[in-house]
Amino acid sequence: MKSLLKITVLLSLTLSGASAASSSPASSLPTVKQQTVGSSPTSAGVSVLTMTPGGAQGLPVLMLPGLGLSGAVFLGLDGTGWAQQFVAAGHAVHVTDGPGSVRGVAPGSVPGLFTWNADQVWSRWGIGPETSVPYENSRFPTERFSEFLTTLTPVLRGASAPEQTAPEGTAAQRSRAGNAAGSADRAAPPAASARNPGSTKSAGSAATEATETPSAPASALITLLERTGPTVVMAHSASGETAFELARLRPDLVSALIVVEPVGCPGNADYLNVPLLTLFGDHLESRNMTGRMEACHATSAALQASGIPARDIQVDGFSHLMMLERGSEELAREMLAWIETLPTPPQP
Repeated sequence: MKSLLKITVLLSLTLSGASAASSSPASSLPTVKQQTVGSSPTSAGVSVLTMTPGGAQGLPVLMLPGLGLSGAVFLGLDGTGWAQQFVAAGHAVHVTDGPGSVRGVAPGSVPGLFTWNADQVWSRWGIGPETSVPYENSRFPTERFSEFLTTLTPVLRGASAPEQTAPEGTAAQRSRAGNAAGSADRAAPPAASARNPGSTKSAGSAATEATETPSAPASALITLLERTGPTVVMAHSASGETAFELARLRPDLVSALIVVEPVGCPGNADYLNVPLLTLFGDHLESRNMTGRMEACHATSAALQASGIPARDIQVDGFSHLMMLERGSEELAREMLAWIETLPTPPQP
């Protein structure tokens, strides 16, 4: 927890500079706070770093990092990450750690914890074909790779962790990634009116009729979204499962999904009724992520056929860690421009 507090102090300084340099309405100093949402006698809840810009605000944005990653991936290695860019553009931003993250524990000191190592990160996430050998078009700042490793967090094995239990591209992984219809690890879908654009019932009332019981992370984040109101949910990798779950259960609280090489794209729009933007990087075949992209593109096509905004972006040279890479600010501008095209959510 100490590391998040340290990030909070550093973030306060970097955000003040970002706001001062911005020409957006968010010109005054943003506020930064840390909170825990969804805690109970049986759940520790989710720790959230919240950054709120001064002045006019756009839609709030919830940023969910992937498995074994801390919220630091959205803050950037130089203090000017996607989180700061979105705040400078007038959006309140809420950043969490990845699914199952455990802070304050040394890697390897407790049985049942898993931490990514350098070899896994380098090749599986597309920085290069082997450790210390970047692809010719790699955008990752390899000179700061050791610094990046310090931001990784141990995770509980089995805590929404498909990468731990099955290699990318296996039948088990493809099912979790959304390539297999009717994935067996999903609970019953929400009531039909929750996903039917033509329903006379509101999405909020439909959500209360859903038969699906939220997972612990989704339940905690629903508590947050009920406070923030309609929010854009940005999910990276394994957190895609939670993002799609939120959109299924509470479409009234999810204005749109932005997913970065996610697990969980359903491949259809049967239980999805919110705008979708997908982002994928380069060298997908070498890291067995083509199935994820195909499932997401199929989902986008299904949404478009239903008249729901959806867009797919694939960019050369970017890895699974595109939010930390050279040129990531261009991707942030693309995302912000896309958000501006979204319909204004109804007021409660």
